[in-house]
Amino acid sequence: MTTFPTFPNNLPGLAFPVKKTPTFQATLEHISVSGVSTAQSTQPFANYAYELPYEFLRSDTVTREMQALMSFFQAQRGRALPFHFLDPDDNAVVSQSLGIGDGATTKFALIRSIGFAADPMQDVDTGSITVFANGVSVPFTELVTSNYGTVFGVTLSAAPAAGAIITANFTYKFLCRFSQDTLELSKELYINGSGVWTTTIQFASILQ
Repeated sequence: MTTFPTFPNNLPGLAFPVKKTPTFQATLEHISVSGVSTAQSTQPFANYAYELPYEFLRSDTVTREMQALMSFFQAQRGRALPFHFLDPDDNAVVSQSLGIGDGATTKFALIRSIGFAADPMQDVDTGSITVFANGVSVPFTELVTSNYGTVFGVTLSAAPAAGAIITANFTYKFLCRFSQDTLELSKELYINGSGVWTTTIQFASILQ
């Protein structure tokens, strides 16, 4: 399975507001000669765009937060390489509904519901998954992986009975790419012989 680094979101200089924006791209719009507008989405699920402002990143000989962030950005070659992001407000589900058994289906996608919307979770932590049929834990024979090698589904050892309610507990991350090929860092202060830097990081989840 492909291994990706995890964004260092434990840096203490993170400020507010932190932005998370569900985004749909390439919506097709048609306006008729009478002015009537119709639109069709080419994307079934949203990408999530993140914006993280850092009001201080220290760079002295002991605390090298600016260097940690800059080196992570450069290791990903800007937008070129994906990475994991652990969203502190969106990383786990309990008793998440996956569907209803029909006596034949064994493959179930791992999803996360928010109100009326449901997103496929395409970067699930392997050891965190427990699947239930009518509240009873059931075994699975394999994990279903994406082209990137990240987990997004399970194949159960046996098909649940027709009408069985299939649920799961699991934790997850988001597979993301930086939104730009440049990282602008600004030195705002100079304390005890070292700089204190600010920046705003932008990246977005990717559909696999």
